[in-house]
Amino acid sequence: MTIRLRSVLIGAALLVMICAPVVLAIAMAQDEPVETGPLPESRAFAMGFTPWPYDFTLEAVQQTYVDITQAGDLICHHLDDGVPWREALDGEDFPAPVEESLLLRLRATPASHVVYLACTPMGLDRKSLASRWDEESNMERTGEWAEAGFDDPRVIEAYGNWCLRLIERFEPDYFCYGIEVDADLSAEDPSFPGLVALFEATYRRVKTAHPELPTFLSFCTQGYGQSAERRRAVDEALEPYTDLVAISTYPFVGPALGGQRANPEPLPDTWLQDKAAFAPGKPIAVAETGFMAEDLVMETHGVHIEGRPEWQAAYVRKLLRAAQAADAEFVVWFNVRDYDQAWDRLAEMGLDEVFKTWRDCGLKDGEGAPRPAMKVWGDWLDVPRG
Repeated sequence: MTIRLRSVLIGAALLVMICAPVVLAIAMAQDEPVETGPLPESRAFAMGFTPWPYDFTLEAVQQTYVDITQAGDLICHHLDDGVPWREALDGEDFPAPVEESLLLRLRATPASHVVYLACTPMGLDRKSLASRWDEESNMERTGEWAEAGFDDPRVIEAYGNWCLRLIERFEPDYFCYGIEVDADLSAEDPSFPGLVALFEATYRRVKTAHPELPTFLSFCTQGYGQSAERRRAVDEALEPYTDLVAISTYPFVGPALGGQRANPEPLPDTWLQDKAAFAPGKPIAVAETGFMAEDLVMETHGVHIEGRPEWQAAYVRKLLRAAQAADAEFVVWFNVRDYDQAWDRLAEMGLDEVFKTWRDCGLKDGEGAPRPAMKVWGDWLDVPRG
């Protein structure tokens, strides 16, 4: 249990890293007042979290599910562990570790919550075909799958089967079948036409079986080595195969704040709509986001970014007001609580300090105490969802 969970968490950390490039210095800024303002009479969007735990223990996993159940009306099942390719193709039972992971998630899903299910055929590098999910997540593909490409007929059939079996199990309200698809893959890459073919086939198959299910891809506001122009080419090519624009954004790092300040004040109020401009008229959602509340120091990379709880609260306020203005479908915050203990274990395993980047993005601190941002989040959660 603990070993497999470690593998899942490491994979998820790599995923976030792809869409949140680290800047090497952000200058300090003075405290600025946070405007509150009246809340709307009804809330457009559902609110929730991924089940990223603060430690690798069963107790921490269980407590995290309690926390995200209480602090949201949506639950996100984010499956970025690879695909059980052979079993999916042949219609066989999934490997025991895969089945255990799915059952844990299903048992922890409140009947009252909106269910957002996400999976992907892309690897953690966001350029290659997804790895194999077997005894552990993200294992190397072997045998006939080792050199398979996105448009291999076996891949197209297996991935469609995987999606339909997941939908049957989870009965989601929203289904994402490609995570952060514009993170690092260019429309000029030789493999891109094959990916388009895979997405087209999967989208049409899911919509034929479940015509009313919102089925979509997620996109980044920041890319990993990708210019905005190159990402837009990818986005426009994939636009026919997404029912809405689900956005992954971590604007406390990277170019969103000009690489100068961690304070979210310079972030344009329209940054969500700006990203979604390639698909006019389609609904918007925030597939995942976060903002740090404490200083980030990574000695090995020469990084010192100042973080403050009031800046995190200001970002939550700006985020939710932007989501309301955009009439968004849902907002997913990545980690409900700081993962101090999980980072300590990762450090013992010798992982790079870059995995600290999102450690202090919790709406609760490392001891489980709510931050000011949780109050902002909770006030919005109390607003009836229209």
